[in-house]
Amino acid sequence: MAAHVETTDPAAVPLPRCLPPGFTADRFRVFVPRLAGVVGRENVTVIGADMPLDDGDYQTVDCLTHDMHFLYDRGEFVGSAITFPRSAGEVQAVVSLCNELGMPIWTVSRGHNIGYGGAAPRVPGSLVLNMGRHMNRILEVNADECWCLLEPGVSYIQLYEYLAERGLQDRLWLDSPELGFGSVIGNALDHGVGFTPYGDHWMVHCGMEVVLANGDIVRTGMGAMSSPEGRQQAREGVAPVDQKPNDHWQLFPYGFGPITDGLFSMSNNGIVTKMGMWVS
Repeated sequence: MAAHVETTDPAAVPLPRCLPPGFTADRFRVFVPRLAGVVGRENVTVIGADMPLDDGDYQTVDCLTHDMHFLYDRGEFVGSAITFPRSAGEVQAVVSLCNELGMPIWTVSRGHNIGYGGAAPRVPGSLVLNMGRHMNRILEVNADECWCLLEPGVSYIQLYEYLAERGLQDRLWLDSPELGFGSVIGNALDHGVGFTPYGDHWMVHCGMEVVLANGDIVRTGMGAMSSPEGRQQAREGVAPVDQKPNDHWQLFPYGFGPITDGLFSMSNNGIVTKMGMWVS
C-alpha cells in the first residue's frame, strides 16, 4: 500500500512497487529519509508493491500513481514515491537531492492532464513531484492591470471562485478549457486552449519562475530584473528565490536578451513554480 514515511531509519523504509532503472533498493532507502528531511515526512508517500492501483474518478482525478487511461498494462508507468513540496525553495532542494543520488523526476501540477497520461511518469520508478497539494496559492490578482500571478496547483475553478468572492467576475473574464478542474499553469504549458479571444493560454502567459535541472532558479521576461527591495535582500544574503521581484513582471513579457519562455513549455527543461497570466 502507499505509505507515508514514518521513520528516518533507512532500514525501515518500505520498498516501492517499482524502482528506476539502475537505482538500487539500498540507495532508495537512503534517498527517502533525506527527501523527508526536505519536505517533511507527511509529504512523502512510497508507492508500495501491495498498493492497489485505483483509477479513481476523472472528475476528482486523485490518481497520482499511474495512467488512469492506460492502453496496455496499468502498472507499466508507475512511480516509486510521490512528494508534495511546499515552496519553490523546497523544489530546488528536491531537484538537488535527485541530482546527487540519480533519482529521475516526473513533475505534475495537479495530475489532471488526463488526455496525456495524468501523473504517470514516463520513466518507471521516478519520483512524482506533485505541485498541487501545497503550491496552490493565488499570489496576486491585479484588477486594474488585468493579470494574476499563480502557483502550479491553482485550478480554473479555484481562480474563478477567487474572482467571484471579490466581486471581480464582471471586470475580469477568465477563459477556461472545457474541464475547469485542471491547472491554469499546466494547461498553458501544454498549449491548452479555451473559448474567448484569450483562448490561447500560452499566448497570454507573462513571466515565469522556473527551477532548472541543476537546482538554480530563473525568472523570465521582466522578472529577470530585480526590484529595489530585491536588491537590498540580495545584499543581505537572502536567497534569490525569496527576493522580491519587480512590480512589472506580469505587464510585459520580454526582458533583455533572448526570449527563453518557450524552453519550458511542453518540455522537461525546468519546473515552473510561478507564472503570470493575463485575464481579460
